[in-house]
Amino acid sequence: MPPKGILVAIGGAEDKEDDMLVLRRVLDEVKGEAEHVVVIAGASREPREAAEPYLKAFREMGIHYVDALPFKSRDEVEEKRTLEMLEEADVIYFTGGDQVKLVEALRDTEALDIIRRRYEEGAVIAGTSAGAAAMSETMVARGTIEEGLTKGNVKTDVGLGLFPHTVIDTHFVQRGRFARLLEIVTYDPSLTGIGISEDTGIIVRNGVDIEVIGSDNVIIFDGTEVMHTNAQEANRGQALIVARSIVHALASGCHYNLETREIRVPTQETVSLKQEQAA
Repeated sequence: MPPKGILVAIGGAEDKEDDMLVLRRVLDEVKGEAEHVVVIAGASREPREAAEPYLKAFREMGIHYVDALPFKSRDEVEEKRTLEMLEEADVIYFTGGDQVKLVEALRDTEALDIIRRRYEEGAVIAGTSAGAAAMSETMVARGTIEEGLTKGNVKTDVGLGLFPHTVIDTHFVQRGRFARLLEIVTYDPSLTGIGISEDTGIIVRNGVDIEVIGSDNVIIFDGTEVMHTNAQEANRGQALIVARSIVHALASGCHYNLETREIRVPTQETVSLKQEQAA
């Protein structure tokens, strides 16, 4: 059964002071009226400082109950008040920082069990930068731009598992991260790569229906049609070969379905790659 909740993954550097359009869309996705937002800043080295701009922004948008969870240890993650706030929140929002740090703090905890259950039941789970990268099933752990598309450059880890069969990368266009996401999808074509630019996000409904929001691009990497790659047999440091990988550049208002691979652009035109190839 598909989750009843909504995921909102943001590429980082979203507007938190002016129109705040991306953050407003997070609140708009709440069923009914958003009343309680919990900001999890566990990915940051300075969690209290990382949480503050979001506390201010959500309050300015009319949310009276905004709490921060600036945990620095697994003990704090399991505190009773932490678990109570997660149970009560309409929106659970992950800030940026280091996605590995965030996942290590939450892995195998009751707090993560609650977050997953709340998503299944209908809550909005949102995150920016590292908070978005941690959502996917397979998570980017590290990978340099300079050594992109060479065997062994990119390291992955298990993410929070909220978004199965995907891998998310953030600050995508601005930091030139095309090569590392293409590399991951080439190694594992069962994953769909989703590269999200700054001040841009995706809204995920029913676990598979993606809507692009914000001011820039979302890049989709589909490795299911790759004809040839040397990814498995190449030696460490060797340049990779990838023949016929599908890449889409989408913008605000575009929709993408992970199951059917169909794209719907703002004119409501639906593009099916399967149908085009068959024709």
